[in-house]
Amino acid sequence: MRMVSRTKIASLLLLLLANFVCALTVEDVIQKSKEDPETAWDLYLVLLSNSDTPESLEGLGRFLHAKRKLKNFQFAITEDVEGLIEFLSSNNVRTEMKVYILEIFGEEKLRQYLLDKLPSNPQAIVLLKVLPFTDDEVLELVCKSFVENPNTRRVLNAELKKQDRNLEKYVSKMLVKLYGDYLSAKGDEKNRYLELYEEVKKLSGNRIVYQPFEQALRKSKTDVFLTIIQFVVKIKNLSFILSIVFVLTILLVLLLFPQTRYSLYLFLGMKRRAALVYKRIVEKDPLNEEKRLKLAQLYESAGMYEEALNEYNFLKRIKIE
Repeated sequence: MRMVSRTKIASLLLLLLANFVCALTVEDVIQKSKEDPETAWDLYLVLLSNSDTPESLEGLGRFLHAKRKLKNFQFAITEDVEGLIEFLSSNNVRTEMKVYILEIFGEEKLRQYLLDKLPSNPQAIVLLKVLPFTDDEVLELVCKSFVENPNTRRVLNAELKKQDRNLEKYVSKMLVKLYGDYLSAKGDEKNRYLELYEEVKKLSGNRIVYQPFEQALRKSKTDVFLTIIQFVVKIKNLSFILSIVFVLTILLVLLLFPQTRYSLYLFLGMKRRAALVYKRIVEKDPLNEEKRLKLAQLYESAGMYEEALNEYNFLKRIKIE
C-alpha cells in the first residue's frame, strides 16, 4: 500500500509540473525578473529544458543574465530609464556594465527615449555614455540641443570632465556635424561655433580636438592680426592721418549711441561689456524676441549663464503668452 501511495504522489507531482511548464510563458519570466531575477532565471531554465527551439530563448537568457549581474541596482531590476539616467549622471560606468545595461533596456528603447525626452530633459544626454553611435536623427537632435540649450551644454560639459570614452567618441562625431554648420553660418554666428568648440576642447582636457576647427581658429586669429597690420601701414601715410582724425571724431560721436558701443565692445572681444550695453538696447524694446534671443546668446558667450537662463525663460513666457 505504501509503495502504491508513493507512486501516486510521484505521478501527481509530475502531472502538476507538466501543467506548470505548459502554462509558463516568456512573458511570465520577464515579469518575474522585475521582482526577483534569480527566480526568473530558474523559471527560464525550466522553460529552456522543455523547449523544442531552445535557440529562440537565447535573447531571454542574455537579458536575465544581465539582470542577475545588476541585481543590486533597482533601476536595472525595474527597467526604470529615469533611474538609469540618475545613475549614469553620478557614476562612471565600465564597459562590461554598459553591455549589461544595453541587454536589459535595449538600444532602440534608449534611443527613442533620448529622441523623445532630450528637448525637455537635458539630463537624458547621459544615455550617450551607454548608447553606441546610432544614426543621423539622434546626432541632429543632440547637436541642436547642444547649440540652443544652455542646460544641455552644462550637463554635457560636466560629463566631459569624467572622461567617458563612449561619450567622447560621440562628441567627436558631433563636432564634425557642427563644423558643417559652422561653414554655412555667417557673421557672429561663426564666432559662436568657434567658441563652442573651444569650450568642448578645454573641458575635455584637450582630448577632443577636430583639426578643421583648429584651422578655422588659427585663421580667425590671423585675420584679426592682419587687419591690425594693414591698419598700421595705412596710418603711416600722412594724408591718411587726417582722415583718421576725422573718423575718430565721428567715432567719438557715434559712441554716444548704445548700438555703436555694443558693436565696438564685441569687436574688441569685451563680451561682458557688450552684453551689458546690449541689455539697454533690449530694455527699449523688451518684447522683441529676436533681440531677447541675441541678448541671451551674448550673456552665454560672456559666461553669464544665470543671466542667459533668465533671458531664455523670458523668451518662453513671451511665446506662451
